[in-house]
Amino acid sequence: MKPKKSADELTTMIMRELRNRPDCSHVLEVVIVPNIDEAPHHPNWKAGFTADGPSTAPAEAYQIARDLSAQFDWDGKR
Repeated sequence: MKPKKSADELTTMIMRELRNRPDCSHVLEVVIVPNIDEAPHHPNWKAGFTADGPSTAPAEAYQIARDLSAQFDWDGKR
């Protein structure tokens, strides 16, 4: 069983990682949402990103979120 974190804790961890990567500097916000395909062996959350300008969040941002979702479950709380 994976340790559980609040949405605030998860977003803080993701943003900390993003700030260390120049390619992700235009990401402004992270939102934690439930994983619709939830199954006991799948992560129970996903991350959505808001980026500055016309570009979207880079693939690296999504990889950071996937890596963390493999380590931590969301407790369903903000």
